[in-house]
Amino acid sequence: MLFRSPFLLGINSVPVPDGERLLVRVTDQKLKLETPADIGMSEETRVKLRDLCGGPGVVLVCGATGSGTTTTLFAVVRNVDAYIFNVFTLGDLGARKLNHVTAFEANAGDDFATTLTRAIRKEANVLLCDPMKTAETAKAAFSKSEEVLVLAEIPGKDTPSALLQLIAWLGNPQLLGSGLRAIVTQKLIRLLCPDCRQTYRAKPEFL
Repeated sequence: MLFRSPFLLGINSVPVPDGERLLVRVTDQKLKLETPADIGMSEETRVKLRDLCGGPGVVLVCGATGSGTTTTLFAVVRNVDAYIFNVFTLGDLGARKLNHVTAFEANAGDDFATTLTRAIRKEANVLLCDPMKTAETAKAAFSKSEEVLVLAEIPGKDTPSALLQLIAWLGNPQLLGSGLRAIVTQKLIRLLCPDCRQTYRAKPEFL
């Protein structure tokens, strides 16, 4: 066999003027990237993140396209103690699974703010939401930041760009300062294959 473990291919097709563009994501199904430890977070970082997620507010995750932003968000959710807090999801989990997390259905015609209010009335402590992409969504999330913890992705290649986007959307530095608990991002580090890597003497000009 060429491969010793099964791989999952995710294929998206995007139309372009001359045809179509395919985005292919190859996932090793035996490689689990679910918990904060799986994605390389230190114990110190996990404890700090657990403290930040221990009360109401807004915690956002950002990163460059394809850098694992959604994987990082789900790791943050798994860092929340679901035995202590009522965790609801308002978004589509796709093929991912979250234990002890309740799927909350939005009523037809309800906007995001109304759905948040309904979930809070059901005694939600933590809400996992779809990516924050508009000013209306941001304002609704921060308006409830004293009642519930909102977890979501936000567009931005790094923390400063995400923060600038929030400032532009909210237009209220006081609301941002009081509601935002953290913006989490990550850096990809290239790892060499443990089976085929070889030692070599680097050229001095490359050091």
